[in-house]
Order: sequence, then C-alpha cells, then structure tokens
Amino acid sequence: MLLKAENVTKRYGNKDNTVFAVRELSLEFQEGELAAITGKSGSGKTTLLHMLGGLLPPTEGRILFKEQDLYSLKDKELAAIRRNHICVIFQSFHLLPDLTAEENILLPSRLDGRKPDREWFGELAETLELSDRLSHLPGELSGGQQQRVSIARAMMSRPQVLLCDEPTGNLDAKSGEEVIDLLTRINKEFRTAVLVVTHDSGIAARMPRMIELADGSVKAVQKK
Repeated sequence: MLLKAENVTKRYGNKDNTVFAVRELSLEFQEGELAAITGKSGSGKTTLLHMLGGLLPPTEGRILFKEQDLYSLKDKELAAIRRNHICVIFQSFHLLPDLTAEENILLPSRLDGRKPDREWFGELAETLELSDRLSHLPGELSGGQQQRVSIARAMMSRPQVLLCDEPTGNLDAKSGEEVIDLLTRINKEFRTAVLVVTHDSGIAARMPRMIELADGSVKAVQKK
C-alpha cells in the first residue's frame, strides 16, 4: 500500500449547519497505479485529492503514506513529503509569469536548496516535448505546453505519487488528450502512481481503475 484514505470524513460547519464534503470514505492506492477519481460536481473529488495530497486535514480518519499518518507529522515534515513524494498538479497551471519554462521547472529545487539534476531535467524536457520551449515565458506558451511545464516541475523531485486535479479542465480537447497521454506515459515509464480527478467520463474510462464518488462517498469502483 502506497497511499490510503482510512475512513476519512471532511465536514464544515457545525450542528444544523454541517456540510459533509467527504463522508466515511476508505480507498487504497498501490505503487505504480494509474487511476481516475470521477463523479459529479460536489461529489467530493477535489476535497479527497487535497486530503490525499497533504493539503487538507480530514475532520475524522487518517491519510496514510507508506503507513505514516500524514497529518500526525510536523509542518516541516509534511511539507517535505509534498515537495518530494506526493506532488499535486492543478487545473490552473500556477506558473510564475516572469520566469521562463526552465526557471519554473527548476524553481522548487532551488527553493529547497538542492542543486537541480540536469540530466533528469533534460530527460523530462524531452519526454514532455518541452526542449524547444524552455526559454519561453508562460504567456508565450499554449495551455497544453503550460500544463506540461507544471507536470515537469512536479516530476523534478521524482515523486512516487502525482495527484492531478482536473488537469485538462482549462485545455481544448486535443491538448487535453495530449496531457492524458503524457500522464499515462509517465506512469508506465517512471512507475509513478498517477491519480487523475476528472468529471470527464471519457478520460476516466481510459484508466485501468475508475473510482466514482457521489455525495462524498465511493459509489462504484471499476477495474479493467
């Protein structure tokens, strides 16, 4: 078991005003797994992903990474997990507009005080088809290229898990397909566990495992 949600609940408000975003949900993800989390708007997809990514503590239950309860860790320890082991890719690319593609990709390594692995950087740039775009600013890149930069930035630390929150949401159909193709390739070539949150049934159907949420709980799990 690599990553596990153990009977997690996330609720907001209190008493008569309580709203459950996730309710008594349990799931496990294995090393090298490729899966989709799908469901209608408000089903709890993004809340679950944020809890799995160490960004949002559950109200009840535990999130375990390699048997370690993420939210029992000190802030610095949890931040190190997020930087190096569990990385989140968002619908909005979150690139710094005044930095080139290369500078955006290398920024987390430099902020962490680590010398970037230039060989790994070059391999990522080639795999993600960014080699001829590294000197461009985000505003000079297409949406698909910007998302590939954000994926490369996340992959620089060689994480064991990529959590992708609607990674094609701001892209046209062609660019969206290309991003999903790249995530699938990353999963196969680097054995990175990739979990994709999506409302797109076509994308979800491409994944070997599809978890459908409804009202904050698991409604169905399908495997190929």
